[in-house]
Amino acid sequence: MSRCARTFVFACGLMCALGSAVLMGLVSLGITDVIDAQLLVAVRALRSPVLSRFMLLMTRTGGWWFVAAGTALVVALLLFTGRRRDAAVSVVILAGGVALSTVLKTLIGRVRPPAASALTPLPASEAFPSGHAVASACLAAVLLLALAHAPRRARAMGLLVALVYPALVGFSRVYLGVHWPTDVVAALLLAGAWSACVVWAGATWRAEA
Repeated sequence: MSRCARTFVFACGLMCALGSAVLMGLVSLGITDVIDAQLLVAVRALRSPVLSRFMLLMTRTGGWWFVAAGTALVVALLLFTGRRRDAAVSVVILAGGVALSTVLKTLIGRVRPPAASALTPLPASEAFPSGHAVASACLAAVLLLALAHAPRRARAMGLLVALVYPALVGFSRVYLGVHWPTDVVAALLLAGAWSACVVWAGATWRAEA
């Protein structure tokens, strides 16, 4: 990775980190409670039988087991093609994402939306940040890393998937009533910051090796 590319990755990660930190502070102080409740009501108004089935499917693809399987597949392909460092970076991205999400849930301790309005049973864990959103965004980052040396068209398609997939998973969590909107936004920013940090560190280490 060129120095210019590393700088861009670092800048993107820094912006995501700042955004997630600001949201974390606002949520901790309860400043987002009103807008979160209003947005949750607005999303509920979009519910329909067909859309609900689709959102249930999307939320399953953001589960840890699905994401772990997807990451394992990508890692296997990277190892097969001799990209051992990228395979290691991919593992760190997902493992670190899981760890960060778990720690922050415990530290923030945010209560989930009311169970009466949810379309699926509420998980036992805390709400902030959304673990599904973190997991799906980490998988998206792993996919982009794997496609770093692919033809331009493949990279463009990978970028599209990497943007749409975690966004849909995150939206599904709000749609189903198991997360507040800021849980999802902060989770996506957090995953972006962590993934960019790991990729930047790996690329810098490789450049200096």
